[in-house]
Amino acid sequence: MGRAMLFTVLGFIVIFGMVRNNINKTSESSSENSSDYTDVLLARNVANSAIEYGISVYSNTGNDISYSNSDYLGGSYTAIFTTVGDTTKLTVTATYEDESYTSRVDILSQSSVMPSTTSSGSFKSPNVSYFFSGNILVSGVDVNIDGTPGPAPDLPGITVVSSADSVLLATEIAANPEWVQGSSAIEVDTSTLAVNLTELFDYYQTVADMSLTGGAFSDVNWGTEADPVIVYVEGDMYLKGNSVGYGILAIRGNLRMAESPTWYGLVIVQADSTGTQDIRIENTSKINGAIITDSPASDLRITDSVVIQYSSEALDMVQSDLESTGGFASTKIITEIIWHE
Repeated sequence: MGRAMLFTVLGFIVIFGMVRNNINKTSESSSENSSDYTDVLLARNVANSAIEYGISVYSNTGNDISYSNSDYLGGSYTAIFTTVGDTTKLTVTATYEDESYTSRVDILSQSSVMPSTTSSGSFKSPNVSYFFSGNILVSGVDVNIDGTPGPAPDLPGITVVSSADSVLLATEIAANPEWVQGSSAIEVDTSTLAVNLTELFDYYQTVADMSLTGGAFSDVNWGTEADPVIVYVEGDMYLKGNSVGYGILAIRGNLRMAESPTWYGLVIVQADSTGTQDIRIENTSKINGAIITDSPASDLRITDSVVIQYSSEALDMVQSDLESTGGFASTKIITEIIWHE
């Protein structure tokens, strides 16, 4: 019995020792897991704090230069900006101890002096009277300035402000669907412009490279791809001949483009004090970038072999020039932030 009891006691000692060892290992593993989880949370906190910092700088200055910090809240991070069209992606990878975490945001924004582009032709006026004919093309398919395919996602060909306008325009192009192309031919966009066009035009008048009185302008050359300009026109404008322009063309009045003029960048047309607007684009006129109108009553005629083609490169050319001037021109208006974690 004594020997049997001794074996039994020794057996229990071994069992209890194994149990205790397993408990210690489990406790140690649990502690390690808890520590790792805490480090992940802290890495996430570093990443999200760095993103909030980047959004603030981008909003206030337009700065989209990648940045990093090797000692931030006890951790470190690297932040990278990439921009396509109106969307800037900010990706931050943060590290705390041995754990890392990545946060991403899509920042939809626009320059405070350049309205965002929602289509190749944004007609933000109710009850527009449309007349299309010939072999025209209004396209939201992105192309570069030289006509090669562009990098940005395609936009709608045309955006209008009401379903009634959409139906009216769809009826106009029903027999010629090739006239309007893009991610969709026509979309209804009821959102208002983030910037007030009246205030924006007042600003253009102040800083314009050329501030002109309305009239006929034939065979002019305004700006270059390397040095785009802001042209402000007070009154009705008739752009004709083989005129070529690069930058922003802001017209407070009616617009007619005829013969073979080409504009690379953004064309913005606002009604004058009468509140009505007449836009006629004809012959082989071309806009490579986008056109925006914002008037209470409009008459829009696009005929012959006109091409209005969305170009992110042409618009980025203008945006880059605005940002390089600094000051007010570099401020961003953020319209939406989409988080990805």
